[in-house]
Amino acid sequence: MSSSHDERICLPDSLVDTLNEHDSSPDDFDEADPSFAIEHQAKTCEDLTDDHRKALFAEVAALQVDLLFGQQRSHWQTRFCPILESIAEDGSRRCCPDITQIDDSAVEYLERRASESKHPVLRARYADFLWDITKVATGNRPSIDLARQAIDSYVECGTRFPNSDQTSERLCRALELALSVRDDIRSSQVIDTMLGILDRTEFPGSQVLWLFDTLTEQRGVSLSPDQEKKLVDTLEAELARICSSENAVGIVAKDPAVCLARHYKRAGKPDEAKRVIRTYGTALASFAMKADGLLAMAWLQDAYATYVQFGMKDEAESLQLAAKDKGKDAEDQMVRHSFSVEIPADEIERVLDDLTAGDLESTLSRISINFCPRINELQEQLDDLKKNAKLLSMVSQSTLDNQQVTARVGSVDDDPEGRLMLQMGQNLQFMAGILAHAIDRMRSKYDFSAESMRLFLSQSILFDEARMPLFEHGINAYLADDQITAIHVLVPQIENSLRRLLPVLEIPTNKHRRSDTGVMVEKSLNNILESEAAVTQFFGEDFVLYLRMFLCDPRGQNVRNKLAHGLMQPEQFHRGISDRLLHIMWSLAFEKESNVTMEVGDWTQKTTE
Repeated sequence: MSSSHDERICLPDSLVDTLNEHDSSPDDFDEADPSFAIEHQAKTCEDLTDDHRKALFAEVAALQVDLLFGQQRSHWQTRFCPILESIAEDGSRRCCPDITQIDDSAVEYLERRASESKHPVLRARYADFLWDITKVATGNRPSIDLARQAIDSYVECGTRFPNSDQTSERLCRALELALSVRDDIRSSQVIDTMLGILDRTEFPGSQVLWLFDTLTEQRGVSLSPDQEKKLVDTLEAELARICSSENAVGIVAKDPAVCLARHYKRAGKPDEAKRVIRTYGTALASFAMKADGLLAMAWLQDAYATYVQFGMKDEAESLQLAAKDKGKDAEDQMVRHSFSVEIPADEIERVLDDLTAGDLESTLSRISINFCPRINELQEQLDDLKKNAKLLSMVSQSTLDNQQVTARVGSVDDDPEGRLMLQMGQNLQFMAGILAHAIDRMRSKYDFSAESMRLFLSQSILFDEARMPLFEHGINAYLADDQITAIHVLVPQIENSLRRLLPVLEIPTNKHRRSDTGVMVEKSLNNILESEAAVTQFFGEDFVLYLRMFLCDPRGQNVRNKLAHGLMQPEQFHRGISDRLLHIMWSLAFEKESNVTMEVGDWTQKTTE
């Protein structure tokens, strides 16, 4: 490879020898392996010339770039992308390797390498790399012979190394190239090689999935009846093998079942589509019955979603019943974790004295303000979680309630609102004791009674005078420690108070039924808090997120909806819920008629005046 032409760049002989070892190997290897070897060896080489270094960079660039999945493209609009990429403080992009450093001499060097190399892995990579990046790097159009060489070499890789981890990527790229240059002969050769893998591989079931997706979903691919039958028969065999296994591997039967179902639906055979989905679902349900509760619920939920996807309502409902039964086991398996935080008594006393100083109304104001969660504080906590517990911040979390999964929250980055609600719920639990102490101190210092609360609430435009007996009844129940009655009475009255805000904002309180525009129904709490932007503008995002989390979002405590649908267990009617209902009620009570024209975002500030 040391050229006799002085103007040609080349590697020193010692590095050429290392490349030749890979080139003459009878085995498969990763495209990057030879470049890693010569990079390491080059560190000990003395007297490397500029031409040597340029050739070394060309090797590294060609062999270490990654092929993007599917039809994705890099910021260079190439199919190959750098292995490392970052944005500098000045906004410039830094890439490793950077193909823009490839010049005509590097292209000429790699063309020689593509021509001289014997191993199909190297021939394919050099040719494919040049076909992909030459126009971007140098402005010159690459020869179509490079695309043809890449295709032929990828096909040889698939034939020689059918069990390689990279076989699917290489042959998919070969098919992509053949279709892009409209080479029908080579397209057929690639397809034949793909299907031939099923005969040569030790594990046809693991190969048939990507083959089926590629050959049936790729535009421009046309299979003969025999080729299609071969794929379908292999998928059917794989589905049968998994579902008849004694090991609990039923979950992996989903992929061949779904592939087959899509095929049968396209072929106009809906009964066959349902058959394969039912085969998967039945096997998975059988495995789930022998599994622990949490694992079984996850499996059954997956099968349920698949049944729903294919319109199999009866089968889906049967799994709902099974999942409910397993939900009981899952709840018993849940491990309770708790921690204690010791706060000095004198510190607690100071806080309580500060909160309850002055008179009853100023105390209610301070409690309203200090116990309302703030989004910016929650976000700081989540930022700390990302910094100090990175893995925990990335893990999604599910809520298990009433023997079923009632909510899912994603990672901090993917589901910011969900994680805010989750963090808020944890904070409310932590603050519950302090809120209870603050209310108790207030009761001991002031006339806290149903009558005094009636006078206080009546000053607000959000509380209907005609409903005051209900508020009094709920507060009297709270004072008598009858939390069941207090919660049942106060929750719907708070919802009504929020609904009373809508006319103030010139928004109707009702909406028509979906099925009949001539019939009206009152808007639900979810409608008010989630769909009315003016309400969020009026109260601010902090308070609205708090209301949603506590009252009507399954990712939070969801008190209103669980109460309305009879889902709260007896032990859930506790003082912590009642204290928060009082806190919300007091916060709303500071909305006076004289403030309805206030500027957006001033609601929280108003309660301090």
